[in-house]
Amino acid sequence: MLHYRLGVLFLLALIASATLQAQSVADTDTDPADTESTHRVCGTDLLQGVDFNQALARTAQLRPADYARIMAGPKNSARLLGVNLVDVPIGTRKDFITYDYVASTFMTIQSVLTYKGKYFRLWVDVQDTARITPEITLTMARALDSITGSTSRNPEKGILENDQEVFGIPPVNRYSDDYVTDFVFFDVRDGFAGNGAVLGFFSPNDQSDPSTVPFSNGLNLLYIDSKEGLEGGTKGLLGTIAHEYQHLIHYARKQNSITFLNEGCSEVASILNGYSDRRDAGYLNNTNVPMFRWTRSTSQATNLLADYTRSLTWVHYLSEQFGEQFLYQFAGAKRDSMARVDEALQKIGRTDITWQSIFKNFAAALYVQSNTADPQYRFKFRLVGSTSTRAKATSWTGAAVPDTNISVKLEPFGISYYTFSKPAGIVKLSFSSSANIAVMAILYKNANTTPTEIREVNPISPIVFGDTASYDRVTIAVLNMTNRQQTPVWRASVEQLISGVGTETGVSAGFGISGIFPHPLATAGTVQFQTTGSQPVTVELFNVQGERVQLMVDNQQLASGQHQVAMQTSTLAAGTYLLRLRQGARTAVRQVVVGQ
Repeated sequence: MLHYRLGVLFLLALIASATLQAQSVADTDTDPADTESTHRVCGTDLLQGVDFNQALARTAQLRPADYARIMAGPKNSARLLGVNLVDVPIGTRKDFITYDYVASTFMTIQSVLTYKGKYFRLWVDVQDTARITPEITLTMARALDSITGSTSRNPEKGILENDQEVFGIPPVNRYSDDYVTDFVFFDVRDGFAGNGAVLGFFSPNDQSDPSTVPFSNGLNLLYIDSKEGLEGGTKGLLGTIAHEYQHLIHYARKQNSITFLNEGCSEVASILNGYSDRRDAGYLNNTNVPMFRWTRSTSQATNLLADYTRSLTWVHYLSEQFGEQFLYQFAGAKRDSMARVDEALQKIGRTDITWQSIFKNFAAALYVQSNTADPQYRFKFRLVGSTSTRAKATSWTGAAVPDTNISVKLEPFGISYYTFSKPAGIVKLSFSSSANIAVMAILYKNANTTPTEIREVNPISPIVFGDTASYDRVTIAVLNMTNRQQTPVWRASVEQLISGVGTETGVSAGFGISGIFPHPLATAGTVQFQTTGSQPVTVELFNVQGERVQLMVDNQQLASGQHQVAMQTSTLAAGTYLLRLRQGARTAVRQVVVGQ
């Protein structure tokens, strides 16, 4: 047995002393669409609300040997090596205290030091040295120290350096006055029932003085699962390491940060290091949930995983929109909820935009994804595995648009989507509620996957979209702009084109209405149109009763080409009108909205 231990220690020491750049372990990077970890969660948030003194009492009752080691404190040299920790050789054994989520007790882990880097140490449970092999140890050391994934913000830097450059510096170690972080690998007892597993966690307890908090390890310490953590290969393991290291940094900068934003930063840390394996399908399938909700129960794994995808998607969008300087300020901001966005923006000098505008653009981006060149409505790095995946919408087609009141209970900062495809006329949406909501419209022509137009619409006034000649598909996002439940009530109806006025057409063969600017109209605007041939031209405006309310061009001879004419609407009631262009037997009609 002695020869076996010496052999293991010699092998580990030999590998740990090898030059990182010379090793030949294959890079495990894959495309983000190749695999997905559907059950990875962090145990940091699950520690919130735990009564640790009660856990210590349970440890005395259920694990007396562990309790004795814990209470021995600094007297236990295997438990705490103190200032001499920096000098310990590879193969040194040490006891760590960790939390058992299943038994709600503490437990001690006897670990062996397998690698020493400049700013980190790797420890492995002595029962797990067969699973955390020398090859895996070297892969982790390389990623921590010098080389990260191919999609990393800087593949030539390690996880520690990348995370520090974006989020900040971790706490100073209590005993060695440095920033060295210890990683201990063991089989985390998480207690998940079903689809879920804790792959790592950071415990603020370890930042306390062990002489006063006996269950503190007194170190910058991160716990990494050595069993489920390897199910997706080393890429998933490294993503967990990048995630947990951000938690350590976050603690140094904002100890009372709300879980949703803290976890979102950690999820983005995995992406920035090139180790993303989380998808946002859980959020896209149901966007009408409380934005900042966080589930802290291992019996509700589905809700907890949905919370992770939502926090990931929101902070990832912010990261892409405003960059790393924003992330640094965001991680350390004093305020929380949506106000945290504004604080970080102000600190980087972006006073031109607020969280309200960003949230509206975000809602559009969840549906559009990457099918637009406009950066405010797109994700550059998509979190979904399929190109067709987008926010889920309630859909109506043709004459099936419900001519009735619709009410939706919007959760705090929740979003609901509705799609109208090929309506048999003009779709009119009328909101009767005074709720504090916003509405974003995403408009498509033909079978295009790229929207023709994305715009915010005013829910106080009727929202009117053109008939099938203008748009084949209209998707609206209805957003709750508050941190409380709201139930806006609105009506969707289809108005047929006015008899005798004509059928709307676009510009074709040099004839048609090119545009109306601005639109919707307040007091006046400009109509652009094209004509061809020598026949006289008439341009006129009708109300919904089919009555002509304005004649702008009266049977005039115009040269072929582009023309424009002024339209006065200051005396018209707010509502929907139809603009008709006639030249001989040819007619073009365009819907006009006045009063918004």
